[in-house]
Amino acid sequence: MTTKKYFYILLIITTLNTITGCKKDSSLEWDMDVYTKIRKNGNDTLYALTAYAYAYQEMSDVVLTIPGYNDEDGKYIVPAKTNMSKFIGLNKSWILPTTNSDYTKTYPVVGDYSIEATNTEDGAKYSKSNNLSRFIILPSKFLALTYNQADNKYILTWNWMSGATNYRIYLYKGDELVAQSSLTREPTGSIILTDGKGYNDISIATGDNITFEVVGNVYESSTSSKIKSQASMVYDIKWGDSYKAPEESSSAPAASASNAE
Repeated sequence: MTTKKYFYILLIITTLNTITGCKKDSSLEWDMDVYTKIRKNGNDTLYALTAYAYAYQEMSDVVLTIPGYNDEDGKYIVPAKTNMSKFIGLNKSWILPTTNSDYTKTYPVVGDYSIEATNTEDGAKYSKSNNLSRFIILPSKFLALTYNQADNKYILTWNWMSGATNYRIYLYKGDELVAQSSLTREPTGSIILTDGKGYNDISIATGDNITFEVVGNVYESSTSSKIKSQASMVYDIKWGDSYKAPEESSSAPAASASNAE
């Protein structure tokens, strides 16, 4: 089990689907999404709430509101607000960080979530909402993590995730996101570090403890870039080492939240 770390959500860097209505002297061109990340830990299926917001202008004070709901005893739980964080220091991209402890056996509250963002330039506030429904996609198994020393590159392969539209790989060092792959429709992808560095000039050398995360995405519709649900599996390894899954699945070690799934 690795130390507590952030598993940052997937950012869809693409044309914004929705542009807010213009006010008299102010506007904010932005969009947001809320969805569930799903992992396996042994026989348990675990869930964590994730969210992101991104804009053409700089934003500040980005806040997510979780809808109210009735708990198991019928008691009404009032809506709750939580602050979001900048993605790798960018004022235009904000995320809801997710740690290992955020994954539980309870599915996140189903309903309409809202995000409020402030236009940094003039202080005007804007709000958007997105509905979170219950939809489960399960992670699969890593087949191999193969290191290429000549290119300082990893090639990852895994089993198909049933229902996934596409996949992405993330690389972490401790709490820091170092790099991410492009989206791939096939269950294989690669991460390469130029001059041994990633985002924010984070360096990785041979022998450093790192974590790979592979996510599989299901979108809200065939024409939407918003995620409906996301399967996640992670594997801890030292940079420069390789991994190959046992040929017989019955001999594979039990899955955990930090390795294999």
